[in-house]
Amino acid sequence: MKSIKKIIPLMLVLAIVFQPALSKADSKLGFENKVKAYYTIEQDYSQELLNYNENKPLAIASLTKIMTYVLVMEDINANKYKLDDKIKIQTQYAKPEASTMQLKKGEELTVNDLIRGMMIVSGNDAADELAVKSEGSVGKFVERMNKKAAELELKSAKFYSASGYPENDKENIMSAKDLAKLTTYTINNYPQVLNYTKTQKLVMPTRKYEAATTVPFLGKIEGVDGFKTGTTEKAGYCLITTMSLKPNDPKNKVVSVLMGAPTKYDRNTYQKIILEYVRNSFEPMNILNSEKPIETKSVNSVVDKNVEIYPTEDVSILYNTKTGLQQKVDIKKDLKAPLKKGQIVGKVIIDTGKGDKREVSLVVKKPYEKADTLTRIKRSAKYTYELLEALLAS
Repeated sequence: MKSIKKIIPLMLVLAIVFQPALSKADSKLGFENKVKAYYTIEQDYSQELLNYNENKPLAIASLTKIMTYVLVMEDINANKYKLDDKIKIQTQYAKPEASTMQLKKGEELTVNDLIRGMMIVSGNDAADELAVKSEGSVGKFVERMNKKAAELELKSAKFYSASGYPENDKENIMSAKDLAKLTTYTINNYPQVLNYTKTQKLVMPTRKYEAATTVPFLGKIEGVDGFKTGTTEKAGYCLITTMSLKPNDPKNKVVSVLMGAPTKYDRNTYQKIILEYVRNSFEPMNILNSEKPIETKSVNSVVDKNVEIYPTEDVSILYNTKTGLQQKVDIKKDLKAPLKKGQIVGKVIIDTGKGDKREVSLVVKKPYEKADTLTRIKRSAKYTYELLEALLAS
């Protein structure tokens, strides 16, 4: 058998031929001794882009509220309560000195108001009130948070509070890698969360309340649409930022987690460096299209002779212009008719760097019948003649 057509984008061919052999991309950005961890991924495929100390469990402060949001949305989707349900603020959670939302005993707010306060201005009291609404007490809600973490395989996670505020000197912990995983899960399952995180100012006229979001870069760095901040003395200044590489394009969104910066200024400075590095170093590239054959094989035993081979899924990645990528097409050498529709005939291995490898199966999209004996003999004879002719010519 011989290949008569390979459909691989020219850019990809050039990348494979002319780029250096793929190795771990240099993830050192020069401020590793100033922060506790960072981790940046592409959202759709969790393609790792940058990393430093990403597996170490660290205090997460108000980044906790992402998990609180997930559980509240689970309840709403299960019709346990509604966004417009009203909650009367309880005494023990009305702590203006410990929360930016400044809830007061006896006032009534909707569930949606409290979500806004929790996700936009990081209200600790709002998170606690939502926890009580869900489970009757903060303690029971925290138990559920830990169960959900186990369900999502966030192995580094341990929760003691619904808000991230220290509980009896204990603080919620999670690794940067698991935080990226949780954030991706949240956006994929509850995309409306971005309506909260991209809001630049929380305004509640009836409460005479107005406050700017805690999330930086909104309206300042193109493509940024949230996501969450967190700060305690132990955690330092933490920040998760979501950004589309191309404005208004939901594809190729990056999730960047930065943990343990010494000051708010440092947190913003280092996260900006990460976002600019990613934008300048990675380009979106469509690698595979399930509607286009990746290769056409000449198979003597098939009636039509030419067999079109397709990937089973579309693949779009962020291509690192500094390190290149590798793609290996591995098609079975002993293809013989008959071939059934959907039959797996090989695989594509895509190596995007930093140990990230993806395998995609290759299939035929229609049945291929076996050619008659005389046709197969003629084809074999012709192939043998052409091979001998080529050898003599060389």
